[in-house]
Amino acid sequence: MPYKDPATKKAYNQRYYADHQEELVEYSRAYYDAHQEEILAKNKANQPERTVYMHGYRRSKVILPRMTKENTCGHPDREHYARNMCVICWRLATRDREKNKRQSKERRTKLKEELGPEGYTAYLRERSLRLSYKLTVEDFEKMVEQQGGLCCCGKPLVVENGKTPCVDHDHACCPTNKTCGKCLRGILCMRCNMVLGLLEDNHNLLPKFLSDYLKRYECKSVGLTSKLAA
Repeated sequence: MPYKDPATKKAYNQRYYADHQEELVEYSRAYYDAHQEEILAKNKANQPERTVYMHGYRRSKVILPRMTKENTCGHPDREHYARNMCVICWRLATRDREKNKRQSKERRTKLKEELGPEGYTAYLRERSLRLSYKLTVEDFEKMVEQQGGLCCCGKPLVVENGKTPCVDHDHACCPTNKTCGKCLRGILCMRCNMVLGLLEDNHNLLPKFLSDYLKRYECKSVGLTSKLAA
């Protein structure tokens, strides 16, 4: 050992590495290539000891396991994931929007090729009913049959110009398009659904058949409420 003082020894080693960096890197690569199998076997054999060492190192540096860290993202009730964030906030902070768009487009293209145009349209319809109204295609068809296949205006409930009949629900319960599945009222044609969405708060401006439609379902909801209260 040329130097007994640790600080002097450290400075000497740094100068030596700076002066002979290329030689040392080439020697390390050549040694690894010649003894690769031995090095990998030794690392695998010493894995448990290294794990215990790293646990002790983390404790000495007060680096807590991720399960016990607190989230600073505003969700202390969720499990810590990384960077003092829960998994949802971490994904939002590190997501690549362009990559996600590209992957989504590739998935849609692949699905269209597998299902074909008609199959893909049916898949989108089934997905929309399930996610927005908690309905299956069979439930939707059953509701149409219960109405005699007609809208409240007397128009047949059929697909017209690529537009399917609409599922109507009480917006006082669920203001958005996604519903709880319990406030569904009936099936309407596209025109009646648009008129009802614009004028539902003003019953005096609604056509008579739409007013009767709303009164019919209001009576049902009142009866259901009285039964629950009893």
